[in-house]
Amino acid sequence: TNHHLIFGLLPLKDVNVNPQEYVGNRDSYMVKVNHSFENLLIEYLTFGIYTQTTTTFYVPLKDAENAK
Repeated sequence: TNHHLIFGLLPLKDVNVNPQEYVGNRDSYMVKVNHSFENLLIEYLTFGIYTQTTTTFYVPLKDAENAK
């Protein structure tokens, strides 16, 4: 979860995420950043002062199976 202020303009902490922490040394992966319903509800209730997004990393299934 990424935390921001004023409609996402000011990050509350370092936003430089190192993908290798999550995907290891894989060459191919996908990053998805989105607003869930809960994220949008919190943004609405705080009038946009506090916003958050969810970041998800996806790796190919063949790479995930080889990790076992």
